[in-house]
Amino acid sequence: MMEVDSGVPYPHVSWLPHELALRIFRLVHWTDLLSAKGVSKLWHNLASEPALWTHWQLSLVPGAGPSLPYLRLESLEHALSLSAAYPLTIELSNVLPAYCPLVQDLLSGEMYRMQTLRVHFLVFQGTATTDSAALENVGEFFECLCYGAPQLRVLELRATGLYTQLELPFDVFGSEPGVLRELSLGDDLRISIAEPTPALTGLTRASGSFDQMQLDVLARDAPHLEELQLHAVPYTQAFIPLTSLRAFTQLHTVEFTTNSNFSALVADFAAIRHVRFLCPIQDEDVLRLRDTLHGLPIEIRILGQQVTLVDSRGYTRSCLLNADARGKAGLVIASLTRGVERVALASAEWLALGFASLPSVLEITVYVDESFHFLAPQDERPSLPALRLVRFASPFPASQAIIVRAGALQAFLQYLHAPALDTILLHTSIELYEGLGSVETWPLHSSGRRLAYDSAQARDGLA
Repeated sequence: MMEVDSGVPYPHVSWLPHELALRIFRLVHWTDLLSAKGVSKLWHNLASEPALWTHWQLSLVPGAGPSLPYLRLESLEHALSLSAAYPLTIELSNVLPAYCPLVQDLLSGEMYRMQTLRVHFLVFQGTATTDSAALENVGEFFECLCYGAPQLRVLELRATGLYTQLELPFDVFGSEPGVLRELSLGDDLRISIAEPTPALTGLTRASGSFDQMQLDVLARDAPHLEELQLHAVPYTQAFIPLTSLRAFTQLHTVEFTTNSNFSALVADFAAIRHVRFLCPIQDEDVLRLRDTLHGLPIEIRILGQQVTLVDSRGYTRSCLLNADARGKAGLVIASLTRGVERVALASAEWLALGFASLPSVLEITVYVDESFHFLAPQDERPSLPALRLVRFASPFPASQAIIVRAGALQAFLQYLHAPALDTILLHTSIELYEGLGSVETWPLHSSGRRLAYDSAQARDGLA
């Protein structure tokens, strides 16, 4: 047994159960696992477990992480062989087109078991000549790899350093029907698909700078597509004009990185469960987005700049507020709150900006952390005649404890004009360093008042 100078036994990995030791080794990068194999017989056996060698992250630029040019190919081939027939996840970053043949040689014998492939191509000179050379190398790379990957479920491609979009004029998906589930194309990449592609029949998620023609192809070849993220074209930060999403019969989630096509597509939103704009939109468009819900929203969530509206069916509409006009954003929010029953806030100060009167609100959730404090504004206190429950939740994982001043929570509650409030719940990860105190010290006004800890996080957390 190993001991330190104090005489206290020194913890050692050999004391751990095998499964627990493997969980620790699973957190170690594969290049360090190669070194760990030479420490001892025990570590050699642990580091040789096939399950540890199924996720590969490799940079192809020196100085940007474990780099292929400086690693011995025989070591990499040996490491790949350790995972035997297990499914593979490969993440290649900073791939210079000139290195594509080297990667082909390394991975061509393993493609039969690859399930996830993420590749980031790096082109230093963005000219027509280098784009053409990149296209040739990248084309050969995928002809070699993707056609030999019958189990490929996730394909993610990005490119940096191009002056124009790089279109891959060939089918990189192979011919196995229904296997590919997720396709993600960076803003600099487009794929031209002329003929029906059986491999897309199982596709459920797709993202990229798609034009209407490519969307029509996806609708034709991927009838089960459920999630779609549409990117702006990087050179103009605008969408290629889109006119319709109606051909996607199974689509339930759409995300946009710009609002350029809002007017053309808003009529299609009513049938889509979740619509998210990862950008600010115009005030009038916020109201038009709300009108695509089923009736008035019954829940509103404000988390940072993001506002999300939820209707009685669970359909959501989400966008970003203008951070430079927070007071004006408060007026927009005030126009959305009629009929709202639940409110979730990541900043308690929003109540003073947009919620002068919330007659139908039954429940408020406030996300707090160790820096939480509340200074009551001088404005009129918001009227909450129906409010029965206030929940304080944590923005962090449930296992992470946070310490919050009880006085800060009490100041917030005292600011509310809520005569029916009878329940305050605190998530169990929240500790009050001034103590929970007695129920009498908290502003609860009903005879059935309750102050308690709640083991369940608020619905959806900060998602």
